[in-house]
Parts: sequence; structure tokens; C-alpha cells
Amino acid sequence: MLKITVLALVLTTTGELRNAAEAKQSKAPGSTSEASRQHKFKEFWNNYKKVWTANSTVPFYDCEWEEPANMSESEDRLQIITHFGIGNSFTLNWTFSDNDTMTSELPEGVFTRYMEYQNGTCAVFKDEYVRKSPPNEEADKKKKKKKNKKSKKEKEKEDKKDSKKKKKKSKKEKKKKEIKGVDYRMVFDDTKIGHVPNDCREKYRNVIGQATNHRIYKRACRNAQAKKNPKEKEP
Repeated sequence: MLKITVLALVLTTTGELRNAAEAKQSKAPGSTSEASRQHKFKEFWNNYKKVWTANSTVPFYDCEWEEPANMSESEDRLQIITHFGIGNSFTLNWTFSDNDTMTSELPEGVFTRYMEYQNGTCAVFKDEYVRKSPPNEEADKKKKKKKNKKSKKEKEKEDKKDSKKKKKKSKKEKKKKEIKGVDYRMVFDDTKIGHVPNDCREKYRNVIGQATNHRIYKRACRNAQAKKNPKEKEP
């Protein structure tokens, strides 16, 4: 229930998030196995078992950290558990996709994650959400009833007008069926204890543009987690 609530909150506000131009990336040359080995996200999650979100354009929760689970080298899949607050979490199934991206398909829409930057201890992620809006069934029913009441001549005239308008509106209608939004997050390796290198910070500031930045990581986050898990020692 918690997972559904969090995802619904994110997806509901995607229309208000700032859209940004995607950096063009080409496929890595070579065989499928070679491309798989070179996939940025696969390499990233092989190296890091826990990353904290330092800053983000998503203000919904604090003390956020992610950990990979059930990573499949053969099927190019993994799960990412996102923890937030104290004791809250949700899990998404991801697929390593073309152009060094990851995708997660949900009934509500599709998440696509891009690696904007990484330097070995930190990274900047770009998350794009595409949600398809439900069809307006009630409006279609009313329009159909109204059309059935008209005479044949009126229907013919209306059909001619509709055929002309359909071509012009086809592209617009496709856009209306999708709600797009973009947000960014800057993450760092768990062993760095809150320190994010300046190059990552600079890249993050550049990519978010005019979007509102939110500080997600605070010292209290690690302290709270340490109290919850006494066996976990700070490096």
C-alpha cells in the first residue's frame, strides 16, 4: 500500500516537473555481450551496494538511499529498493536498456533513468516519467449519442469536417495521452559519509537548471539508521 501511495504521488506531480533536453547517446559498438559489460548502470550497481541521495528535485521524502537486489547478469534485470524516512521503502523492477539507460514499467506508465554523470564516488541521475492518461470514456459516449440523433446529411457533413480535423489533431492527441516529467538526484557512495565531490555538485547544478533543489541527506539520516540497526557501524 505504501509503495502504491508513494508512486501515485510521484506520478501525479510529473506534469509540474521541469522537462529537460536529453543528451544524445550512441550505442556501444561490439557484440551484445560486450555492450552488456560496458553498460554504465550495470557497472555502477556492481560496484555500489548502497548509495545515498544528497540532493534532489523531488521533495516528497528525506533520508533516501537505494540498494540493488536480485541482479541478473543473464537477463539484464535487477530490483532497486528505495528506502526513505525511517523504516519506509518500496521496490521497483528495472531492466538495463539501450543507450546506457534503465527502464521500469508500471501499470501507470514507464520510468527511464539516465546516467548524467559519475566519477567513481558520486553520480547524477536523471529520471523521466511517462504516464498515459486514461481515455475520456464519458465524453466519447455523449458524442456518440449526439451523432446518432442527427440526420444522414448532417452526419456526412460532420464526417467530412472530422476527417480534415483528424489529421491536424492526430499529433496533438498523442501528446495529450502522455504526461511527461523529469527530475534529478545526486547520489554518493555510502562509504563517503555525506561528502560529495565538487565536480558532481557542479554537474548537478547545471543539469537541474531552474528546477527547485532540495537537500535530502542530513547527518541525522545516518544517525537514525544506526539506531535502527545497531550492528551497522559507520566506516
